[in-house]
Amino acid sequence: MSDSYRNPFSGSNAAQLETDLILQYWCNPFAYQLFSGIKEADIYEDRMNIVFMGGRSTGKSMFLRYWSYPVQFKAAERDRITFADILKRNQGIGFYFRIDGPALKSFQGHGLSDEHWSSVFTHYFELIVGRQYIEAIKLLQDSNQIEHEIIENSFIPKLCEHLDFAPKSSLDEVIEEFDKRIKHVDRYRGDVPFHTTPFDPGERGL
Repeated sequence: MSDSYRNPFSGSNAAQLETDLILQYWCNPFAYQLFSGIKEADIYEDRMNIVFMGGRSTGKSMFLRYWSYPVQFKAAERDRITFADILKRNQGIGFYFRIDGPALKSFQGHGLSDEHWSSVFTHYFELIVGRQYIEAIKLLQDSNQIEHEIIENSFIPKLCEHLDFAPKSSLDEVIEEFDKRIKHVDRYRGDVPFHTTPFDPGERGL
């Protein structure tokens, strides 16, 4: 008899799966006691870093994406509770950001110092995470789980002042500003092999 076993994820990659499919295919490893060193509450409560190691298709991306806010928002809808309820229960929120080898390699070399590239990457990473924070807050706003007046009259003005953004009137405009600044870093990464210049986060004209 031939071996008929086939990995159901061999032709898929959790990093590219749609949010609904992450939720559909999720199998809670804690229910089967597959982890000996951590428990489910540690995902948000443990202040120490948790490192996952394993080969391809062993579930690392699936695990991390499940705890990210887009999937948790869908999980709340499935369970007929609010996203705010999940945030209160978990006392935290997850963000998934994937950067592959070639992209990471673009933050080095070209006659510029490691300190320079470290600053550029830190700036880029903070923009990515900051954008996701705003997206999560927008999910709360769009589903009427947070008062629009608080967002528009208090949160947005204070955020723009803190980040040195021009005044914005909506979270969509704030996200557009993040996108503009992220694109500025991407352009710099693409141009620096041909024009070695210091990075200036203030030059954001598109």
